[in-house]
Amino acid sequence: MKWKVLILLFAVLLIFVNSGFAQPSQEERALKAFKPIVNRFTQFLKTNPELVGKHVEAASPTGVSYAIRQYIMEDNISYNIEKTNSIVSPFIGYIEATVTRMDNDSCGNICTKNGCFGWDNITDAINSAEKKCERWSAVNSLVIKFIFAYQDNGWIFKDVKLESGHSVTILLQALSKPSDNPPITEPEGISYNRKWANLVK
Repeated sequence: MKWKVLILLFAVLLIFVNSGFAQPSQEERALKAFKPIVNRFTQFLKTNPELVGKHVEAASPTGVSYAIRQYIMEDNISYNIEKTNSIVSPFIGYIEATVTRMDNDSCGNICTKNGCFGWDNITDAINSAEKKCERWSAVNSLVIKFIFAYQDNGWIFKDVKLESGHSVTILLQALSKPSDNPPITEPEGISYNRKWANLVK
């Protein structure tokens, strides 16, 4: 009888030990790996970061225009992960932020009768960031969503979009990702945007 009791106690103890060392589920691993990325983005966006952008501009003598953008957080970041039907990317992660976007395009030296559209060279655009001319303009309550895919037990940055579903090309450019805008290849531009690019490395 004593042996039966001992065996029963041992079996209960074994179940308890095994339950204590149960492996986390794939969902739990994905969420745990995503939280440091959320924290990194939160701390970065709290600094109200700037970037230098570049796009094609017919009115520019160089064929392109440069300007500074600043993103000012209005509210706390929210995030979520969702399960997909994909074997390769079983989860999609989202980091969403509501920001005010400031820009100084209208302060530039590319001007027509309709106004000014940034600078024809990146050096003047970057130098202008310190002066904060009177014509800085704001786009209020802009919701941006950074999108990630969970692949091979890690998160990979995929896109950044507006509520409309359109990609934010100037942010993709700053993050050193392919976009419809010409890439920033100028050394001073790469340096100016480096903190953005480091976010998704």
